[in-house]
Amino acid sequence: MNLNDYTFEEPVEKEFSVFEDGEYPFTILEINALTTSTTGNPMIPLKLEFTDEDEKTTVYENLVFTDKAKYKIDQFLKCVCGTLKPGRKINFEDPDFLRWLQVRTGRAKLTSEKVKGKDYRRNKVVSFVYESTSIEGTSVRTPAAKASPPSTPVEAEVIDDDDIPF
Repeated sequence: MNLNDYTFEEPVEKEFSVFEDGEYPFTILEINALTTSTTGNPMIPLKLEFTDEDEKTTVYENLVFTDKAKYKIDQFLKCVCGTLKPGRKINFEDPDFLRWLQVRTGRAKLTSEKVKGKDYRRNKVVSFVYESTSIEGTSVRTPAAKASPPSTPVEAEVIDDDDIPF
């Protein structure tokens, strides 16, 4: 695409899947560098690909660094990193750590919501699920997966805290 000679065309509505409420496996497609939310809080944007049999959908999730949202960051870390020890310091500004997180896998509980001002719905992450997470009265076992090349999904395995390179 040429930036100096861009040709405008009428936008085409893109079709995408909206999954039913429930738990689904995901792969991190993108994890961006620390940025700032509209309210001025530090934030890391995630692009997650969820799968259900032959269907895929993309969900965007923002990890916002506030006391109120800390639980979701902790869920995310436990989900994709495995056995982290409480009190472990993590540097979200370390590009090596962000690269290490790229294409990791996990499970999350999704819900669907109507998009404000639009005539369609989209999925939203309710919670990240990890081993022994209690969701709606059941206990699930979803160990984290090891890192792999960016284009290859990885098979789940438990990672020890000492094996995480950060």
